[in-house]
Amino acid sequence: MKNLNTKGNRLIQVKNGVIGPVEPRPVAIRERSPEDYPDLPKVYLEVAEMWGPRFGGPPLCDQYVAVLKHLLTEEEAGIVRHLKGARAGKKAKEIAEAEHRTTEEVGHIMDVLADETGR
Repeated sequence: MKNLNTKGNRLIQVKNGVIGPVEPRPVAIRERSPEDYPDLPKVYLEVAEMWGPRFGGPPLCDQYVAVLKHLLTEEEAGIVRHLKGARAGKKAKEIAEAEHRTTEEVGHIMDVLADETGR
């Protein structure tokens, strides 16, 4: 029987007598600008910038936008964009005014976000 397991599809390797995972293949990420997403709601772009490379996050690209859209609804992204850092100290009332929502709506969305993150 012929072994079809070639170097390109192995999941583990033996290097200097140590078994471990193979090095991941480099992935070419095409960085984009906000203008490349004319149909994307602005709140997602603001969250992407807030969590972007300046703060240790990934660059704006198709994959990053897809992850943000998977993680956050448009309502949640609207709330999250106001939570810039632990020291922001914004109250739900201030966020509600900025988002043109009631304090109860903002509180409910924040509760949902807290439940999703396990806190």
